Amino acid sequence: MVSFMNDSGIGTRAGRARRPGIKYAIPALAMFFLAFALGPKLAAEPLENSVVENGEAFDLSRLGWRAAPLEDSENATAIARAYSLDDGAAQTPPPDRFVSVAAFPIRMNRLFPTDVGPELRDFLLTTSFSINATATERLRQPALLLPGIGEGWSVFLNGVQIGSSTGEGSAQGLTPRYMRNLVLPFDRDVLNETNRLVIHLRGYAPATPLADNFLFGLTVNRGYLLGSENALKASTEQYGEITLYGVYIFFGLYHIFLFLHRRKERYNLFFGLFSIVLALYLLAFTNRAFQMVENSAYLILIAYPAQPLALALFLLFLESYFYPDRPMPRILIGGLAANLSVAAFLLISPYRFAQSGLIFWYLLAAPQILYLLAFIAGTIRRRLPDARKLAMALVMGLALMVWDILDTVLFRTQIRLIQFGHLTIIMVLVGLLARRFVRVYNQSEELAANLDSKVSERTLELQKAWQKLESAYRQAEGSRKEIEKLSEFSRLLNETTNYEEVVLRIFEYIEVTFDIEGIWLLRVDRPTQEFYLTRVSAASLEHYDDETIAFFRNTRFKLDESAGTIYHVYQKKKPLFLRRIRLDRASQPFDRLVVERLGLESALDVPLVIHGDVTGVVIFTRYQRSLNLSRGDIGTITRFCAQVAGVLHTASLFQQVEREREKSDRLLYNILPDAIADELKEKGQVRPRKHEDVTILFTDFKSFTSEAEQMPVEELVEDLDAVFEQFDRVCARYGIDKLKTIGDSYMAAGGLTVVNHTHPVDVVLAAMDIMDFVTQVNEIRREITGGKFWTMRIGVHTGPVISGVIGRARFAYDIWGDAVNLASRMETAGTPGLINISQKSYDRVKYFFDCEYRGRIPVKNRGQENMYYVKGIRASLSKTQPGRVPDDDFRRLYDRLHSGARLRFKSESSASGAGS
Repeated sequence: MVSFMNDSGIGTRAGRARRPGIKYAIPALAMFFLAFALGPKLAAEPLENSVVENGEAFDLSRLGWRAAPLEDSENATAIARAYSLDDGAAQTPPPDRFVSVAAFPIRMNRLFPTDVGPELRDFLLTTSFSINATATERLRQPALLLPGIGEGWSVFLNGVQIGSSTGEGSAQGLTPRYMRNLVLPFDRDVLNETNRLVIHLRGYAPATPLADNFLFGLTVNRGYLLGSENALKASTEQYGEITLYGVYIFFGLYHIFLFLHRRKERYNLFFGLFSIVLALYLLAFTNRAFQMVENSAYLILIAYPAQPLALALFLLFLESYFYPDRPMPRILIGGLAANLSVAAFLLISPYRFAQSGLIFWYLLAAPQILYLLAFIAGTIRRRLPDARKLAMALVMGLALMVWDILDTVLFRTQIRLIQFGHLTIIMVLVGLLARRFVRVYNQSEELAANLDSKVSERTLELQKAWQKLESAYRQAEGSRKEIEKLSEFSRLLNETTNYEEVVLRIFEYIEVTFDIEGIWLLRVDRPTQEFYLTRVSAASLEHYDDETIAFFRNTRFKLDESAGTIYHVYQKKKPLFLRRIRLDRASQPFDRLVVERLGLESALDVPLVIHGDVTGVVIFTRYQRSLNLSRGDIGTITRFCAQVAGVLHTASLFQQVEREREKSDRLLYNILPDAIADELKEKGQVRPRKHEDVTILFTDFKSFTSEAEQMPVEELVEDLDAVFEQFDRVCARYGIDKLKTIGDSYMAAGGLTVVNHTHPVDVVLAAMDIMDFVTQVNEIRREITGGKFWTMRIGVHTGPVISGVIGRARFAYDIWGDAVNLASRMETAGTPGLINISQKSYDRVKYFFDCEYRGRIPVKNRGQENMYYVKGIRASLSKTQPGRVPDDDFRRLYDRLHSGARLRFKSESSASGAGS
């Protein structure tokens, strides 16, 4: 028999105190991760029939374990007890159902694979060991230490149940009771020289393919011990860890309170929430939590959602700490949405789906960890304050977080290191904040030390600035009044289109402010290179006779060197102040004219400049005495003249706009009916309308295409234009809207834009006039040229249509509907020289016109339709024969119809109408 002894104790604090030297740290850490990565491949071979020869803790995971499924869930407890007696009577499950366990951890759904489903599964785990009397004597308080066992379990030793999470014999349902570092004490009398340990396990089958329920079985890869109860409990105490987690909560609350007082520093809020959430996650996995909460599903409900929440808060903390003012990146928003969605799923999903949700989140966490690394690298690259120090702590915390994820998925050691990473981050952050506080404090001391000298320097600067301010105040006051007046004129310019009034108000202000008597406004005509007088002040009109004023108003002067000072100001684009004007120095004709006829002694010539072009010159003068203007006065007058130039330019632009608008309106009203054009101008669009009753007219020239090929292009277009122009006049006379022409076709409609009851009569009257016009033109053409003109067909139909404006660049007003198609068919089914109307049109005009019934004529895509030829106005309603001119009776009948009266022949009954 093979003896096994644990020389290093059971992993107590005393054992852990013996640390290797620093030179062994890196190789030891590498071997540590390598051991967990290789897992069972490096595990020792199981010891069969092992013996405990002393009283020290014995590692049960080194034994040979076997496992078998239980089919009889009802009697699972009795079977387990019987099997632990090893009396040979227990044959369920039979020996051939047992399989050997290769290594820990023992995950039942992996050892015995099954399909995904909601079923509960039962298994037996068993092993045997021997213990001598001396070892038994040393174990005064024997106990088992199970570092991880779940989800439901019962432990039997030699037929005695020493621990259970399920009721005696319970076979229905399951209250999950996963335990960490479970210590099960038992009476020493239970131990024999040869012992059999049997564990009955119950748990869920895999809920999804993502997770095989890693909480079902003996879930830790080592540390299953048989030893003294006190020693085992001492090895599992976590007072230090719980105290540390309390410190995390304290830090979290502290930073949340900081945020409440300094709302701009949002990173305090996120870091505080992160600390609290992580503390809850760590507390949920403590031994004390699993001992206090009977249903471990509640702990899972806390621990699993806390992980994505912690990552989301950590991302928000980093973003708000380093980039508090920039918009949140889209990739970060996506990560936050993923984390919060998984956390919500873990909170509301059934217990058996929690592990799948957590594994799925691990997949989502991988790109977020890469984003964290890129984020940290970016802060260092940009040399942000505290980036390197905080990055070192973050990398360490990130590495420990990755270890926790790998341990949960792969290694199952139950060693949680994230708390140390979090502690490192907290301490680094506290150090950074303290350093920032010290830096600010030192700066405040330096400011206080230099305050006196800086105050003295600042006082001296203020005294100098005050002296400058006093000297500038007087100038500013004058400028303020000038600006106020300029603003007043600008406001007046915005409120009125009477630009003459604005110019008059400006000149009046200059007259009063600078004691100016004469103002002469000369405008420049650039195309002709001339200038002329457009305005004189009231004082000038009083000072000179009408003949002198009329001379300057009616004369246009050349804008060249003969203009003298005016040309000089035009060329230089700068004002010219003539303090004293002498006749002997007036060498140019216009200057001599001004001196001789106006008798000016002094003058200020100011150009009107807009966009670099001189549009005019203003002459300011006095008649009683010479001008006495300072440089500032000239500058002020020049600025007001610049405003005059702007007003005159605006007036010119306004006139151009008005002319263009009138052209545009004329074009618009030529294209569209008046009502439609008004709506388009007012609203920018035309609302489509449905018209229940409209009469449509179509005209078309027979054989137009073949005959047009034989005519010169200019003659063809000229003839069509003349004919259609006459059609337009006829339609306008009868209140009919022209719609469009297509080649030699002409389309119009009555009752469209102006609703009335007479539109069928109006359209037929217009059709008669159009047909008469074409007939007369043909006769004249034959008499003059002997040539042949076009013969025309006209079709008329009454019915509902839809109207609207289509197009943007070249919009057009048009109508659609079956009535339009039928009106076109009336035209094509007609005879040249005659007016063909439909039954509906006939029913509306038969009281006014003589019509010839044609019978039912085939119509394309409509079968047969009743058609009528209009012969003329009824003899009783016409002044001529054949009826072409309506008489007074026609007018009276028309007026009755216009007022809405219903017409009927005497012979007509109330149910039907008579034909003509």
